[in-house]
Order: sequence, then structure tokens, then C-alpha cells
Amino acid sequence: SPRNWPAACAKCGAICRQGPHQGAQKSTRTGRSVLPTTASKLASPSSTGWPSNRLAPQRPQVGPSCRRSSGTRLVAWQWGQTMCMQGSFDTLPCRLGTADFKGPGRSWRRHCAGALLPGAMAPVPAPGAGHHNPNMFHSIAALRALAAFWVLAAHCMIWGGWYGVPLPSPKYAVDLFMMISGFLMVAQADARGTAEPLSQGRNRLRFWLRRYFRLAPAYYLALGLAVVTAPYFLAGYQALQDLNPSAWEHEAVYRPASIEYSLSNVLLHLSFVFGMLPQWSATTMLPDWSLGLEMQFYAVFPFLLLAFDRWKVKALIAAVAVSLLLAWLARRHLVITEQSLLVLKLHQFLAGMLICRAKTWRMVAVAMLFAALDRRLAPPLLALAMSVMVHRESLGLLPAWLRGRWIHFASEMSYAVYLFHGFLISAFGLAIAHSTLLKQWSPPVRVAAMFGFVTVGSYAFAWVVYRWIELPGIEWGRQLSQRLLATATGTPGSPAGDR
Repeated sequence: SPRNWPAACAKCGAICRQGPHQGAQKSTRTGRSVLPTTASKLASPSSTGWPSNRLAPQRPQVGPSCRRSSGTRLVAWQWGQTMCMQGSFDTLPCRLGTADFKGPGRSWRRHCAGALLPGAMAPVPAPGAGHHNPNMFHSIAALRALAAFWVLAAHCMIWGGWYGVPLPSPKYAVDLFMMISGFLMVAQADARGTAEPLSQGRNRLRFWLRRYFRLAPAYYLALGLAVVTAPYFLAGYQALQDLNPSAWEHEAVYRPASIEYSLSNVLLHLSFVFGMLPQWSATTMLPDWSLGLEMQFYAVFPFLLLAFDRWKVKALIAAVAVSLLLAWLARRHLVITEQSLLVLKLHQFLAGMLICRAKTWRMVAVAMLFAALDRRLAPPLLALAMSVMVHRESLGLLPAWLRGRWIHFASEMSYAVYLFHGFLISAFGLAIAHSTLLKQWSPPVRVAAMFGFVTVGSYAFAWVVYRWIELPGIEWGRQLSQRLLATATGTPGSPAGDR
């Protein structure tokens, strides 16, 4: 009504008049760190965070408009009760805000739903949501896009024979992928909450099924291509090494001439067991050692999360201590070609898990210590950057360009780009082997040409893989997990719960 209009514009005037207890619901809000929550509570009378310039009394229970029924309730816009995030390789709806407006014979509710992108997944809007999802966790999407592009660019320089750009080792980009995976697995479990607790065996099985079908289809395609095209795939890499033999004469791991796609080699990779056998971790010329590592993390994640829920940070510290001891034993008694054993990298996953649950900057500092256990400077700085970006996004301060469609596209393509960019590098090597002109190019020019060719080809092919392999794989995993739930409970599974 006209007399209530000033109070409705003031947004917090009514609460100021009725008492600070009206803002008590904010204490139940989850998913935001202590700093933004504290900043919001500084203005206790405001449901929107900060008081407005006007404090007009509101009397919604008397003198209603002729267009509203008696007792019409006015509800100010506010943050919702939850801010969910999703976990390294599937999708789910996350409710970020809710507002109700009730009138005569009608009730309207607005849902803002979002999905986070762990591997190379696309956001799946909640029922009724639009095609574009404005509440996607853009900070994580940007970091995933960065990590994949970082690996691609570094590999072009390594195999092209010119590392003139001071780009850190691509191993650090893989560390960033691990932190993102840990972060998003916790976020996904928190989003599913009591609907699918990982304390129950059937829910753990559903989790493992979704993870398997998120990684396996695209990887099996890459492995199949490598086996079928082996003479050309390996020859392309060999041609690149022959351009700069002095740089590769001491290389003991990535030697194309020593790769053999034997039956045992292929079966170990199809089963993902190769990650636990260091001598098989680099025998395909694919960047799959990290996938074996990822599968091991998925296997233990439900138990790590249950321990984290019960004993908080102390559980992760204990897990790090045990993994360091086992890593020391592994290095003493095993020949490590790639760090595909989980105990060698568990601390990076745990750093991401801790960042997801961090409520103070002290917890972020502990996550940085976890990341620093590799005794390198880059991983803890990446952990800090992730924490800052997530925090700034929670405050609405993330730059607009990080929320753009190109970042979103690059994030969705990141998994396929990571898997398949090596085929484009090999193809460029074959072109060099059969072209006298390309052999005469200087290393910087050759790397620049390779970079352009590999970038365009990788993202184009990644889109095809994403559209026709990854998305169907996600759907298969969702349907199987639904059937598992229906079999266990005797009721149909919830489609929204399996995204």
C-alpha cells in the first residue's frame, strides 16, 4: 500500500523498528566464509547486508491495499540459507537465493541455481532456470580453464624446443587441478547434504559410479586413439625429439621409441590400476598419470570427508602425516617415474578440501602449508590465489571478465583439452618431419606456429568430445546412480539429486 512504500524501499526500516531478532535467520546461513558473514552482521537490522539511507516504519499487517488480501507479508530480498558449490567432474543444481512474495491466490518463488565445474562439465540449470546460469562459481571455472591452458602452452614450448616464455612447470598446473578436485568434491558432498550422505554404502557407490562415468568415457577414447594410431602418434613425438636431441638425451620417462601398447599395458590403464604401479604410470604418452591419481582420491574421498566432518582439521593433518610416511617408504623402495601414487600428492587434494571448508584465514594458511609440502613455492601461492578468488566471489567482487562466456567455455573444455592436446602436438611433429620448410624455422617461430595449431585444434576437438562423449557419460552415470537408489529404496531416484 502507499503508506508502506517508504519502508519497502528502505529494505531494512521495518526490521530496525521491530528489533534485531528479525535478522537471526542469518546465523543459519552456510557456505560463506566468516569474513563476509561478519561484515553482513555488522548491520544487524539489515537482511541485505548493509543498512540503507532510510529507516521508514513498516506496518504490513494493517491497512492493506485493496489489491492484496489481509495479512499480506512483505519479504525483503536477502541471501538464501545456503550457498552450494559442486564438485572435479559432474554437475548439480545449487540454490543461491530464494525470495517469496505472496498475494491473493498466488505464490511466487524465485530460485537462483548454479553448478560448479570440476572436470570439464557443463552447468545443469535447476528446473525452471534459464539456459545461462549467472550464479555458477566462476572463480573455480576460471582456475580450471587456466590450468588446462597452462598445460597446453607449456607442452608446446617443451616439445617445440624453445621455452622462451617464463611459464612455470606444467606440473604446478596439475597441482592446481588436484586442489580444485578436492575443493569441488567437498562442495558437491555438502550440496547433496542429508539427501545423499556418504556415510551410507549405497551413496558411496553412487558417488563412485558418477566419478567413473565422468572420467572414463573421454579417457577411453584417448587411449583407443593412441593405440589405433600408435605408429603415427609416437612418430610425431619422436620427430620433435629429433629436432633437439641434446635436450632429450637424458630423458628417461617420455621416450616414444620405448612405448609399447601391450595387452597388459592397455588393461592396466582401462582399469585405472596403473596409477598404483609406478612403473606403468607413463607408458602411453598420454597425460593420464594424473587420472590414475584422481581415481585413487575418489576411492578414499568419502572416508576422508567423514573423518573431516567428525574431527575437523585434525583429521586432515593426520591424513597428511600418514601419507608423508608412506610416500617416504615408496620413494625408498619403488622407482617413481611419475607421481601417480596418491600418497605422493594427497596433501594437494587435502589443501583443496580445506579451502572449501575454510571459515578463517588461519584455515587457509593451513591449506597453504599442505600445498607447500612439495617444497616448491608455486603450489602454496596457487592455494592462496584460489582462496582469495573464492572469497572475492562470495563478496560479489570477482571481475566481470572472469565471469564471461569465454572463461565458461574454456572451463567446460578443460578436461578434453588436457587429454587430447598431445595428439595435436604429435600431428605437428609429423608435419615437421615431412616438411623441409618447417624444419628451417627458428625455434621461436616453430613454437608459435605449434601453439596456434594446437590451441585451435585442441579446443575444437574438445568441444566435439565434450558434446558427444562427456555429456552422455555424465548422463549414464546419473541414470545408473538413480537406478541404484531406486533398487535400494524401492522408489524412483531424484533426477535433481544425481546431477
